[in-house]
Amino acid sequence: MEFFETDRLIARTWTLDDAESAFLMYGNPVVMRYLGANGAAATIPSIEAMRERLQQNLDKYATDPELHGYVWAALERKSDGVLVGTTLLKPIPFSDEIPATDIEVGWHLIPEYWGNGYATESGRGAIDYGFQKLGLSEIHSVAYAENAASIKVMDRLGLRHLGKTSIYYNVEVEHFVITRDEWER
Repeated sequence: MEFFETDRLIARTWTLDDAESAFLMYGNPVVMRYLGANGAAATIPSIEAMRERLQQNLDKYATDPELHGYVWAALERKSDGVLVGTTLLKPIPFSDEIPATDIEVGWHLIPEYWGNGYATESGRGAIDYGFQKLGLSEIHSVAYAENAASIKVMDRLGLRHLGKTSIYYNVEVEHFVITRDEWER
């Protein structure tokens, strides 16, 4: 399934055939340092483990009604079909005691493709998808303060910085938001 296209990218459903490319991201500690609680998301140890994780996520997005319509997409470059990363548009976890209600946009890229504008391009596509296709009224994004590259992407996308918060993911992050009205201006 294709979620959206941008000038250079197709955001589509992951497949198990994507395991090697996904492993280039999620098996890389340089990528994983900004994911998970306190940057402690475990790197995926092997392509087989990555394939298993892809299957778990595919099953989760296919069966969890709270994720219906949301985006967990492989980013495929139109020019050559190369997978460069992922983009997300999904409910953002609050603390363990509070259910998710806000929707988060995010991106993860294979380091080889950093610095090419793919995060901004995919983020723009995901935000537009959220407002146009899902009818959302606002979209959030969070990043560790040390993740300057993602914070720059949030700025380029026009997200408004709300400051630090600890309600998401049980860690302190920089919190950004954009409303539909702000996006359409």
